[in-house]
Amino acid sequence: NDKLRLELLEKAAKEKVRGVIFTFCYGNPMDDKWVRELIKRIKKHNSKIYFVQLFTEKSILYKRVKNISRKEFGKIRSIKKLKESLSKWELLTPIPFVDNLTINNSKLSPRKVAQQIKSHYKLK
Repeated sequence: NDKLRLELLEKAAKEKVRGVIFTFCYGNPMDDKWVRELIKRIKKHNSKIYFVQLFTEKSILYKRVKNISRKEFGKIRSIKKLKESLSKWELLTPIPFVDNLTINNSKLSPRKVAQQIKSHYKLK
């Protein structure tokens, strides 16, 4: 639930918890209000937030969507439903009002992606 997520992330910012990572699928423009509220809550506690957009080639996306690990998180697991979502909502646009690092992870390991994020944002 979006409200709970906002509250948890704000609490982490307030308590100065380091290295919090969370994922979500941004839908343009319907998620703008939520993202702006998140930024406001994080900055209120003098914390930082870094945005990273991960994307992949559609052929690889279609392979990944069938991965069994997606089941436990209630994620889309069929190509048909994925195509429906992609045609119904704008899910591939970067958040237009934030500094985004965009990474094509089609041929990158999670470790390589993490290294790029760490390097780009000069994280320790």
